[in-house]
Amino acid sequence: MTKNILIPYATYTGSTAEVAEEIGKVLTARGFNVKTQPAKTVKDLKGYDAVVLGSAVRIGKTNADAQAFMQRHAKALAGLPLAIFVVCLTMKDPTEENCATVDGYLTQLKAKAPGVQPVAEAKFAGVFEIERLSGIWKWTMSKGELEQGDFRNWDEIRAWAESLVVKLS
Repeated sequence: MTKNILIPYATYTGSTAEVAEEIGKVLTARGFNVKTQPAKTVKDLKGYDAVVLGSAVRIGKTNADAQAFMQRHAKALAGLPLAIFVVCLTMKDPTEENCATVDGYLTQLKAKAPGVQPVAEAKFAGVFEIERLSGIWKWTMSKGELEQGDFRNWDEIRAWAESLVVKLS
């Protein structure tokens, strides 16, 4: 029987959506029926056998849409395998200290649905490109000296997605 997997994501500039889509491609290739969509558009979890939630991180906080998803669906998530991931520039330099910081962002998400224990968690580096930003963010960040680029490790992302095959079954 084919398992139905929902991959809701909360993004600021599209980077987390792209990671969610790639995870979806891997799981689809492994025989799952996958739906990827913005977390804020998910009405209920009926018909899904597992969930893989992704959130962007900005200024030390997970995206409010991901937090709201966890709160809104806490009861349903308690009865489903759940995997969560965050996409964060801090992970471009995965030192022990940075990993501990980003673990805190995963904890932020889990705190929104007490009692829900994910079967898998991941933290991925993100993208910083001024062109992806808008409004005040674009202006503010253009004044800084942050290194621009796409720091995502697609092999790492795909490997994590592969590891979900057993964990979500």
